[in-house]
Amino acid sequence: MSQVNRPTSHIVSEIFTDFGTAFTLLGELEVYLNPDSDTNNKIAESDLLALRAAVNKFGEEIENMCQRIKERTLLQIRNSMKRHAYEEAGLPLRKQQILATSKTPISQEKARNASSVLSQSSAKSADITLNMLNATEQEVDVEGLATADKLDYGCTDGS
Repeated sequence: MSQVNRPTSHIVSEIFTDFGTAFTLLGELEVYLNPDSDTNNKIAESDLLALRAAVNKFGEEIENMCQRIKERTLLQIRNSMKRHAYEEAGLPLRKQQILATSKTPISQEKARNASSVLSQSSAKSADITLNMLNATEQEVDVEGLATADKLDYGCTDGS
């Protein structure tokens, strides 16, 4: 059976089985490498260097996989939040928007701009939101707010 047709849980269980086997072998190696061992097994320095390189490569590959999984998870969360914001605002969300978003990495500034635009369109009243406070002046139109709600950054007298 190909890996594409199998459930993810089976593939994950096989991965952990392989991890178990690998760590068992590392445990056996530890017995041979332990300097307190009574055995006279001498390990060649080239073998030790090869083992170190293999363990380092393993660590780097695991780190790369973790990073890709984190990025994919964050992208799914962003898409879910975006979909929810569009639904709350009553705006149509095209599938192409979601697919285009998932294919290109999002810079932090673009994500902030998009979230501030979404929060503006989904705001049902003239209240100031946290996103509006964090947005730059060009991103937020505060003209519709009551004067009591507007913030005056030019005041120097403390009032």
